Amino acid sequence: MSGWMRSLASSFRPRTLVGQTILFVAASLFVVQAIGVGLVYLAQRNQWLTVAAAPGVIVVLETLDQRTNVSPINRLRLQRGIQASPTPPVRQGEDAPAIAARAMDMFHTAGVNPLQVRAAIDRPPSRSRLRPILFGRADSPPRGGRVQVQLSVQMAPDRWFTVFSRAAPIDQPIIPRALAQTLFLYLMVLVPLVWFMHRLADPLRSLAAATKRVGTPDGFMHVPVEGSQDVRGLAVSFNAMQDRIRSMLEEKDHMLGAIGHDLRTPLTALRVRVESVPEGPDRDRMITTIDDMRQMLDDILALARIGRDREPAQKVDLGALIEAAIDDFLETGANVSLDEDMPRAIVNVHPRAIRRAVNNLVDNAIKYGTTAEVSLRVTDNRAIIAIADRGPGIAPERVEEMMQPFTRMESSRSRDTGGAGLGLAIVRAIASSESGQFMLANRPEGGLVASLSLPLAL
Repeated sequence: MSGWMRSLASSFRPRTLVGQTILFVAASLFVVQAIGVGLVYLAQRNQWLTVAAAPGVIVVLETLDQRTNVSPINRLRLQRGIQASPTPPVRQGEDAPAIAARAMDMFHTAGVNPLQVRAAIDRPPSRSRLRPILFGRADSPPRGGRVQVQLSVQMAPDRWFTVFSRAAPIDQPIIPRALAQTLFLYLMVLVPLVWFMHRLADPLRSLAAATKRVGTPDGFMHVPVEGSQDVRGLAVSFNAMQDRIRSMLEEKDHMLGAIGHDLRTPLTALRVRVESVPEGPDRDRMITTIDDMRQMLDDILALARIGRDREPAQKVDLGALIEAAIDDFLETGANVSLDEDMPRAIVNVHPRAIRRAVNNLVDNAIKYGTTAEVSLRVTDNRAIIAIADRGPGIAPERVEEMMQPFTRMESSRSRDTGGAGLGLAIVRAIASSESGQFMLANRPEGGLVASLSLPLAL
């Protein structure tokens, strides 16, 4: 099968369990009905062969009957309906070997063994041979519609009997009856099946919706325990798993809060003590180290708490949100440019998280690429924030690595040449929690472009 045919078949193939089940059952019923129609057609064809061959066989058998109790009138009638000749008669119509074979079987059943049996049928030229059997007729066929059957039987080397008879097509249409049966069967089977499958899939849809909420602020809603025993067992297990995950996340939040409090307190105390040190290079380095430790602590806690934001998602204009974030950089004199022709894009997100992601990307672009070029576009029901720089870019084999926590472009851990390696990891986690995507790509003209894609609000 060619690629476009596979693509076409894939586009019409149902994606849901309900649709696939209904399609499978409907296809199975269609195959069964097709087999049934074929068997009925063969049965009617065999019946028609018997009807076509029987009159000629009966006349020949009665002619061969030498009993004395045959009346002269019947003997005269038989002689008028049969032709005897020493040579094979001229065939009138098209050869019909199936009728000849059926006639030979009937002769053998009657105890007569002819040397040869030939058959020919002469049908009206305008009538299809399958239409009477498959579709039938609205009224009785006229006599001109009957087919002429020629049956020639060789009883001896120089003795041939030929009988002409007529056989009407069997008026038992197959296709209309099969269509009616199929429609009735589909109504009796598929309608209850659609209702049953939707009822069966409702708990699965509830389970899928609950799964998407796991780990989010609005998550951890118990799934209704309903449906079949298997589905009920799955719902009970899922609810128990949710309870365990909620307990672990709450414990993690408490632990992170305690870590943040316990570490910030000594850092604050240490900063106060450093302030009492006489001014000089050593004092400045100590203050810088303490500030770096505090920033690293904030980044680690932010990365761990992404997706656990207590504020609800809001519908915001992404363009306005980007402009507000860029204003902070412009006030400091940073080399940031913003596309003036930005489209309107309404997204349902956590504004603080998206603003932090934009800040991280712009800060990285300025730090490693000297400039940040920010733009926004809308395509395929998604809003895409693009932040480009003019730096050295990233080796293609390291793109995925750079989005991992604590990964930096250069191997030293100096804060002078970069942060802790958490900026891109935080952006990636925010994109994932907002049902978005984060990608890095090198620009053909040099530099790197970071793209954050978010779904538009419905």
